[in-house]
Amino acid sequence: MNLSGMPQAEPTTKIITNDGFYPDLDTADLVNCYEIPNEYAANEQLLINTLITAIGEINDLLNDYKAANWYQATKLTDVSSSLIADKSLLESLYKRAVFCNAKSKLLISKLSQTHRDKSSAQQLSATDNQSHWLRQSDYAIRQMLGVSQKITVSIL
Repeated sequence: MNLSGMPQAEPTTKIITNDGFYPDLDTADLVNCYEIPNEYAANEQLLINTLITAIGEINDLLNDYKAANWYQATKLTDVSSSLIADKSLLESLYKRAVFCNAKSKLLISKLSQTHRDKSSAQQLSATDNQSHWLRQSDYAIRQMLGVSQKITVSIL
């Protein structure tokens, strides 16, 4: 059962092959680790497409930094990083960035499919959730790049 008392879907294990530098990701990890509701988890193609899109976006965001700072490594796990529980911190942060990005996309895509006639308050709530998960993705990327979490930019 999930936190809302609903039975949890059995996640489909579909490995999404990455570019060789970044780790391959599993749709089951997304569903299990980020509490993806049944209505999203049951749609395997939606999960796959969303995860592929999120991987592409995060890889693009990290591309320049990778070229300038990680050029000597052939895989992310080859980059010098803290190890916590025998896992690379950089790899964990990468997965968090991708999965948070994917969750934000799932929230909005499902809202547009199933809640067209609901109040605008629900749409605002989903947007807030999307913003939260996008911020979490950004925080993970900032940690990977060694940028302070407290520095922000605003347009005056």
